[in-house]
Amino acid sequence: VFAAYVMNLGGLGNHSQDDLDRLMAGKSVGVGFSIANDHFVFSGETQPDDLELELQLLAAHIVDPGYREEGVRIYQQQIPIRLNDYVHTLDGPQSEMSQFLKGGDERYGIPTEEEMLSYTVDDLKSWLSSQLMESYMEFSIVGDLPDDAVDMILRTLGAIPARADAVDTSAFDNQLTFPETPQEVTLTYNSKEPQAMVLLAFETFPMTASTINDARYMNILATAMDQRVFNEVREEMGAAYSPGAVSSPYDGFDHGEFFVYAMTDPSNVTVVGDRMKIIADSVAQDGINEDDFLRAREPILSNLELTLQSNSYWLSVMDASQAAPYTLDWARNRDEVYRNATVEDINQLAATYLPVSQSVLVSMVPESSDDSSSTSTGGRSLLTKTLQDLLSKTKAGFGTAPRPLV
Repeated sequence: VFAAYVMNLGGLGNHSQDDLDRLMAGKSVGVGFSIANDHFVFSGETQPDDLELELQLLAAHIVDPGYREEGVRIYQQQIPIRLNDYVHTLDGPQSEMSQFLKGGDERYGIPTEEEMLSYTVDDLKSWLSSQLMESYMEFSIVGDLPDDAVDMILRTLGAIPARADAVDTSAFDNQLTFPETPQEVTLTYNSKEPQAMVLLAFETFPMTASTINDARYMNILATAMDQRVFNEVREEMGAAYSPGAVSSPYDGFDHGEFFVYAMTDPSNVTVVGDRMKIIADSVAQDGINEDDFLRAREPILSNLELTLQSNSYWLSVMDASQAAPYTLDWARNRDEVYRNATVEDINQLAATYLPVSQSVLVSMVPESSDDSSSTSTGGRSLLTKTLQDLLSKTKAGFGTAPRPLV
């Protein structure tokens, strides 16, 4: 979080961000910095007429980042606001949950306010500078490109000094540990608002060359579970809103998670959690039928066609494809794998990963509710995402899970 503030608000060595805003007025250019599971990302969008300027700006951010104090000041101003949110909203227990489901990994940890205020530009420089100048780098570009786009790339990013020609993961720990199962945990936050959340979590697998097809089948399973939870928990019981399910095989970490979740009133936490367990165990033991399978697969097939028209999908296909060229084959056979999937494929995975004996049930409730007597694991984290980000299918932040519709 700190790095993103400094890098995105620091401008360049000779130009502040305000300078760049004035200089680029009227141009469709911009560069953003983010951190994925195991790499840094500079990204931007532009129009064909402004492509070379965008490439110049991108190269400049890599070789001459501003590292200015403006980002530090704004970051520090936001700390009390964000800490308050983590104490008084569901953001707090959602963050605790994210770290808890990864074995308390420090990368999803809980910095104190003192620690957050202690971060400096020099800290960031010592961590980032050598990476930007020496580490392996890939560049991907998609969209409506001018005929001389390759020449533009060579004049800009191609002029950056030579650097490592292979990814070095020797210092990266890709292990995350799921909690012991079965287990039930209650996490609390300080609020009088009658808003609670229930989440049933299962450990699955990472997204790799050997698991990619199973990852696709798990998307179908998640859609089937989503439909069943909606019908039973929302429509029949009327006990929750926004229920659903999602599969998240992680890209970069040796880890994956499957979630069934629902927002509810604190008084309904127990009954909703119990019904989720019944649904999951039923699917694990008896599977889904052919009609459930077809209803789950159909919206996915329709969405596959839409992604082919999306720059964001094709950029996700290209992402890291030089270091891992097999990911290009994922795009080539994606639609065929979904079309040829069978209900037996789905039920085999359900039987393997969804038994309730392998689950963690997490209830997130305000302290003023009747369910607040259970012990919280404690702590708040600014380094983990809110549940909306956690359940998303993008790679747009630290610790997020899979590529969209692989």
